Amino acid sequence: MVFGPPSTQAKALKRALLAGLAAWLFAFAHNGGASECADLLLLPGSPAIIESFSAYLSSTSPDFETVKALLGSLEFIDTSDAQVQQRLKPVTTQLQLWANRLATEAPLTSATPADLQAASNKLRLLNTPALRNLLGDAALQSLVGRAAWVYNRAIWDASLDRPAKITAIAEGLKAPLAAAAATPSESSPPPARAVNVKVVTGDVMTAKASAVVATIECDGLCGSKINASLRPYVTKAIQGRTLADGQTLTVFDSHSNPEASRNFVLIVDDQKLPLNIIVTRALLEAEKSGFTSVVLPALRTGYAFGSVEISYEQVVAEIKAGVARFAGESRGTLTDISIAVRNDGPLTACAVHRVHSADDRA
Repeated sequence: MVFGPPSTQAKALKRALLAGLAAWLFAFAHNGGASECADLLLLPGSPAIIESFSAYLSSTSPDFETVKALLGSLEFIDTSDAQVQQRLKPVTTQLQLWANRLATEAPLTSATPADLQAASNKLRLLNTPALRNLLGDAALQSLVGRAAWVYNRAIWDASLDRPAKITAIAEGLKAPLAAAAATPSESSPPPARAVNVKVVTGDVMTAKASAVVATIECDGLCGSKINASLRPYVTKAIQGRTLADGQTLTVFDSHSNPEASRNFVLIVDDQKLPLNIIVTRALLEAEKSGFTSVVLPALRTGYAFGSVEISYEQVVAEIKAGVARFAGESRGTLTDISIAVRNDGPLTACAVHRVHSADDRA
């Protein structure tokens, strides 16, 4: 096997997962928290979670489908909580070892296409939002996100033969992490119209706003969590449409129950345009559609993290720049923008600090 720690490390991860999750669940239940959250976490069975992740990361041919369903279990753990972090420390320590190895060590020159695909699949798991958050350190999360996409692009580049793919991966992994680039938000004059901007934590689908901004791909909905949530609302609206990168589309919900209704501003993002352009276009579409408030997730911090922006600082700077440009072009109809982030520590802290570093208004 070209990648992955030895079997002893796989066993250590298994033991750490068992100890960490068991301790968390025990404390959770005995502190009056034995609720639906704990029940949901236990639905697949803790041993099943441990066995699946351990087997996946030590496999020479990991199949993402075998762990995809279990990833949802991690959504119920608030890993920003200090007590939870302490109890999960054995787990995160082992995951960090896997992440460091896969994200920094170049493939062997003898690596086969199957070896490269195996490493890519493992990085895909580590780069899922729920599991990536357990890595803690923002720099390590950035390394994992970048590595996941370095492998992905090299593997899918039909112009590269096997040795060239290996070289491209090796060079991509050793390149220094770029600092957040200067953006218009840092140097542009105050916008003509003020826009109230706030950072909220939690599920974007439950945030209070006239509409939700969501990205889709040129060929429709991808497999992210938010797209799975909005699928019932927008599938019919985008069916049969030819969509181009950066194109926007508003979907008005006609739900009979106003309390359950939800409007969406969709924008196609194939990770080719700068994120600040994506944000500006989405907000202009929202205003054109008559919305006075919107909520947008921290775009490109899900499965796409590392595809373009390789740090949370870059993501937040781009979003801030996009909001600032919109404020300069706004007619004044859309006045409230909420940026929804997962309660995951590094991203939340970065968003709160950078969005509100100068003022609470764009």
